[in-house]
Amino acid sequence: MQSNCYIAAALFNGRETYFNVAIAEGLEAKGHRCLLPQRDGFEFAALHGFLAEVLPERQVPGAVQQIIYHLDLGVFLAQSDVVVALLDEPIDEGVVVEIAYARLAGLPVVGLRTDVRSPYGEFADPCGGAHFFPVLQCDCYVHAAMPNAHGPQATADLQRLVDELDVAIGGLDRGPMTRPPARFAQLIERAERLFGDLEDLHAEHSLRTLAERYLDQRDAILAAAPRKISIPPA
Repeated sequence: MQSNCYIAAALFNGRETYFNVAIAEGLEAKGHRCLLPQRDGFEFAALHGFLAEVLPERQVPGAVQQIIYHLDLGVFLAQSDVVVALLDEPIDEGVVVEIAYARLAGLPVVGLRTDVRSPYGEFADPCGGAHFFPVLQCDCYVHAAMPNAHGPQATADLQRLVDELDVAIGGLDRGPMTRPPARFAQLIERAERLFGDLEDLHAEHSLRTLAERYLDQRDAILAAAPRKISIPPA
């Protein structure tokens, strides 16, 4: 049975992004549809340029953060029926939030860890040395040893991992998102106003439209943001 899999993962370096794509493509070869922000989202630099045309420069970084937040949670996660969360060290804070939102919305979560580091226990422990809070939010936890001593073994290890993930996903009770809590539902509504009918987020027209829509929706988006209290030095 095909699933819409949201790949929740850190994506800040070549090692992470390479592995994320390998997992996504492996699951897609099994017939699943994967939503991977680094691939299916937009280029930050390109969006930055269009936002700079409609906003003061100092407001652009915050706008980019808000747009990423609404895309990942309000579009990609909301369109999924299962989350595959990568829990290698250091566990990404964004992934932890995405796991929590998924569980609140009734979506099952498959945790994946290949790390031999065990900062919160022993490798042989049930959580494999990972922090137990995110692990215990998972419906299924795949803890894989991947020695990758040479190229052919790395290929075989990756395929074995994808096979296990496919089995884990197939054993889940999946379905559309149940009624999300109010704060999440409001986020999804704002995301729909931002991204509705934009099919190709890499296209210049889509990015320009997104920048204009953000400008129109900025007051509502910022109203939902946390109130910042700055304490100057004594």
